[in-house]
Amino acid sequence: MKDKEVNAKIDKWTHFDDRVRGTISGDTHGRFKDGELVITSILKPGQCSLKEGDVVETNNNKYLLGKPAPHVEMSEL
Repeated sequence: MKDKEVNAKIDKWTHFDDRVRGTISGDTHGRFKDGELVITSILKPGQCSLKEGDVVETNNNKYLLGKPAPHVEMSEL
C-alpha cells in the first residue's frame, strides 16, 4: 500500500475507544455503499487528536477523515 493511498473516506465521524465511527464513501474494496454507517477496526497506536484531513490506519486499511460529526454538549441532550 502506498503511503497516502486510502481505501475510503469517512464523514460525520467520531473517535472513540481507538476506533472511528461515521459514514463511508468511495470504498475501493466495494464492501460498503456510500453513506453507510461504519465503525473501523482498532486504529494503529499513536492516532489521537484527530482532525479533518487526517488519514487514519488500521491493520488493513487507511481512511481519509472528512468533516467530523457536530459536537453535542451533554447539557444539550
